[in-house]
Amino acid sequence: MEKKLGKDSVQMVEATQAQRSEEHDLKLSLEKISKNVNASSKSLADHQTHVNQLSDMIEDQPDGPAKNELVKVLKNANEHVKDLQEHI
Repeated sequence: MEKKLGKDSVQMVEATQAQRSEEHDLKLSLEKISKNVNASSKSLADHQTHVNQLSDMIEDQPDGPAKNELVKVLKNANEHVKDLQEHI
């Protein structure tokens, strides 16, 4: 009986250690995901500010090649913001 109890105790300890290890790994994964979401959210806010600034510049820009280039840049910036929004 003692040997069986000893094996059962070892198995319980091993199971507990495995569970703690899984919980630790899960906690690390959640922390990493949280950091990535925060970084992505900051990047999105920065890019949205850039889009707003470009929009303001385009409004003030007279028609011509410079305005056309700004419109192209704005289109690319809007697409990037959309990609970031989908990512988050």
